[in-house]
Amino acid sequence: MSKINSTLRSVHLLLLLFSVAVYGNESSGLTGRARAGGGTPSKRSFREDPGQNTNNPKIAAVRQYLALPPAERVAAWKKGRGPTGVGQRDMDNALIAKGVDAVPYLCDIVKTGNSYHRMYALKILCEMDRFTPRGDFPLPDVVTTIGAIGVDVVEISGRVNQFQKVDGRRIGTHGYELVKWAAEQDKNQDLRLHAREYAGLLGEEMRRLSLQEAVKQWRDVVARGKGGYGLQGDVEAFIVLRYHLSEVIVENAPDSIPIVTRLLKEDPSGYVREDALLLLRLIDSSRVRLRTSEQGRAAIEAIKHALEVGGLEPVYRNKAWREQAWKEIQAEMLHDELPIDNGSNLAFLAMALEGFYRVKATKRYYTLIEATPEMREFVSYLTRIDPYFPSWEFTYIGLLTNDQALHPGFKQKIARYYEAWKKFKAERGEKK
Repeated sequence: MSKINSTLRSVHLLLLLFSVAVYGNESSGLTGRARAGGGTPSKRSFREDPGQNTNNPKIAAVRQYLALPPAERVAAWKKGRGPTGVGQRDMDNALIAKGVDAVPYLCDIVKTGNSYHRMYALKILCEMDRFTPRGDFPLPDVVTTIGAIGVDVVEISGRVNQFQKVDGRRIGTHGYELVKWAAEQDKNQDLRLHAREYAGLLGEEMRRLSLQEAVKQWRDVVARGKGGYGLQGDVEAFIVLRYHLSEVIVENAPDSIPIVTRLLKEDPSGYVREDALLLLRLIDSSRVRLRTSEQGRAAIEAIKHALEVGGLEPVYRNKAWREQAWKEIQAEMLHDELPIDNGSNLAFLAMALEGFYRVKATKRYYTLIEATPEMREFVSYLTRIDPYFPSWEFTYIGLLTNDQALHPGFKQKIARYYEAWKKFKAERGEKK
């Protein structure tokens, strides 16, 4: 991959819904703000020290923090000063994974703290309730391979499950009622919005919108936010609304395809037009292959034209980047020349097929895992038999590809791919 192509991919992975800071959600589909200045921490995953080395000073320090009484643990977390060697992120993770006894003290902060600390404590409570231990993962190695945040403590191993709504299963009635209050009260709209997002309710709420209303709100958010550049006010509110509205639009394809195509061709805002282009890419990779329908092919032509004439903001104002982007988009959408490198969608799918069904479709280089080139041919086969294959069971557009392994329909999704894989191999006269 050329240097400019690599740069393009990196920049657009950040701009592609601008959600990595909030969700920790890399690539889309299958085909926190920093603490300074009153931000919130990113969604976490947790993993244990591979060697379980109890002599590691970091492990000893975090265990010392975990041994503190809950009131002292929360006080140290709030001040940002734990035992020597324990950073803020370590304390966040320790509370989320092992701090259910601290729930009453975190609830007090949500009720009485300043605007920054109450939001931060609310997020910790929600992530605590949505935390899933590593032992409950369907494919532990797959889930923790990409995007895992290293927390070298044997007691902490798991991930915050974005598909699990807050229901009090870990934080109890007291914690649940506090989150419910924050999500339903109407005196502080900022607290209400973030409570609904942290609790897993906002996406559900957005899905009740009609397609027309979702597109209208998405267009307004993107135009006002200017792709996240020069944004005034709550950046996180912009991020979460843009993400969830984009989910609704992608999930409503093919009905949304002509609407988004029209925005790409006609909207006066370069920011809206560029984001519309990104939505069409998401539809192709996460919902339905565009080249298989007349309106999809029209969308691809609109992408080509937009990249030729320019006027897009903020990334594709650069002509060289637009030219490189079209080469990449054309290769992926028309010829299935998809990335197979470590962290790509196809590498994840190959690892899942291997983990569940022992399908050999990966190449390993030390800790790096790539898909074999045959996976691209498999995508071509799937596109031919069912262009909706990316959204079998569920549609997923998150930036961290492997997060979808915690979706309730994940096993069935991979089972369907496995059945298709066997037919793919049989058609080629090969064993699975």
